[in-house]
Amino acid sequence: MDSTGGATFGLQLEYEEQIGQTKLAMLPVGETYIELLEATGPESGVAKWIGDKGTGLFHICFEVDDIDRIGLGGQSMIRKGYRNGWGVGRHALGSNFFWYLRDPAGNFAEY
Repeated sequence: MDSTGGATFGLQLEYEEQIGQTKLAMLPVGETYIELLEATGPESGVAKWIGDKGTGLFHICFEVDDIDRIGLGGQSMIRKGYRNGWGVGRHALGSNFFWYLRDPAGNFAEY
């Protein structure tokens, strides 16, 4: 998937998947990943998002060990100027807990 920018930034593509009208690519960077999404059709949620808001960062995600760390991390971010976005909640498919916060620029950060 050359369109991911992996070659541009010297990153190796580890995983790629087509989900409906969205192409997903995972690029490892150290002990973390960059996940890139590309709309492959007009009904893709990605296409609709870009149509409404333009291209750019959607969200940053932090993986932690337990729900207590989600709460502590979210509270720390709120003290630093982030706003509550949505959560604490639980994703339906993966059953994992989350807390979405908005940074001062309006982007999402997810614990």
